[in-house]
Amino acid sequence: MFSTLLLKLGALIDSEIPLLVFSGNVFFKSLLIILLINHTIRSFGSILASRDKHLLWLGGLLCLVTMPVLSGLIEYFSEGRVVFTKFSLLTVPDPGSLSDSSIANVGQSVELSSAILVIYLSVLSLLLLKLLASAFRVEHIAKNSDYLQSGDSIELLDKLCVDLAISRKVKLGTSDFIESPYSFGLLSPRIILPAGSINWDKSTMESVLIHELSHIKRLDWLSMMICYVLVSFNWFNPLVWYALKKMNREAEDCCDTAVLSSGKSSVVFAEELLRVAWNTEGYRRKEIFVQSMAEDEEVASRIGRLLAGQTQAKKSRPWFVPIILLFSLVILAASGNANVISIRDNSYIQESKIVEKSRLLYSKQPMYPSSALEKNIRGRVLLNFKVDELGDVDLDTVRIEFAQPEGVFEAASIAALKDFKFEARKVDGEATQSLSFRYMFRYSLPKMKTPVRVVSKKGAGGINF
Repeated sequence: MFSTLLLKLGALIDSEIPLLVFSGNVFFKSLLIILLINHTIRSFGSILASRDKHLLWLGGLLCLVTMPVLSGLIEYFSEGRVVFTKFSLLTVPDPGSLSDSSIANVGQSVELSSAILVIYLSVLSLLLLKLLASAFRVEHIAKNSDYLQSGDSIELLDKLCVDLAISRKVKLGTSDFIESPYSFGLLSPRIILPAGSINWDKSTMESVLIHELSHIKRLDWLSMMICYVLVSFNWFNPLVWYALKKMNREAEDCCDTAVLSSGKSSVVFAEELLRVAWNTEGYRRKEIFVQSMAEDEEVASRIGRLLAGQTQAKKSRPWFVPIILLFSLVILAASGNANVISIRDNSYIQESKIVEKSRLLYSKQPMYPSSALEKNIRGRVLLNFKVDELGDVDLDTVRIEFAQPEGVFEAASIAALKDFKFEARKVDGEATQSLSFRYMFRYSLPKMKTPVRVVSKKGAGGINF
């Protein structure tokens, strides 16, 4: 039992080490980026405006979602030219390079890779469908909203649009289906208020409209939608969700700061925000497709920062934008040409020699032992062997690495292995004896007891009955 577990673990590491190395690099480099951003904010937070912090998290998030494919893009566009010298902190050997083919359990390896792909696509589809469902719900709310054409609220909206230099036509409506103010849209932005907004005083209405109009002016809805889609493709990295949460938090703080810049007291605005958020108590659904003022799960911490005076109207520095751009480019360049972990291909550590690995061309189905067939015994046999310069199995090198149960299937597996045919390993075009191969035969009894052959791609395969 324990030996079987060790075999499966070894097979997993051998076959999936590129995936493990890729995952390790993505996580550790993401962690370094997150730590760098947090350290920058802690060090310069006293002079950075909320807009600067938002841009910093936006740039960091774009680095995180671009990083996994950056190395491949650099190699593709460089077309073999060395653009930067790659370096890594830790180098591990590639198990597949230690032998011509590391086939501990190919059927299981292929199934594992397929399962990983299915899981990735399933979660991605779920996240995108969640966004699509939210878009349909918001569109339904928008169609069934009562849009204001005149009145004090419209006059206030028009005045604030002029003050904030918003040239796009913003529609203002109310709906019975929502509990918090919504804003969304790019070319024709809309602000939808809950039906209870008719009871708000002028000061509260002004604060809500300034907050939502600030989202519209800053194009927060567009950046939020794009980032959500990009993060969905990188859902396997928990740090991209952390960065997205931080970016959205800073966006809310930016709009809160805009309200304070209008001359509103932080205490008064905190009371108004609490009043607006009070109706959302117990309201669990949070729409992804909109900017929501009071459905934010951190609304309590926002109110706390307002009361503590931590949210202040600071002037953003124009020179910070090019610094963020430069910061992102440096991070991307370093991410594409540095690895925390890399794989060393030992099969090519030879002096200017071109090595072509051996490939499986033909495999034979072994005979199921009659004694095992009568007793309905299933099992597996893992063989290790070498291939000579003619492409035949060197029987003198065959050894049994694993057999379960022992003494049942070994002879049948070796007998079948004699007829295997390979393309010989070549060094500088000259055929030579291969390094070690590992091949597993799997014996099982289907309902019809009809032999079935399973042959995987690129010479890696297993036999299954």
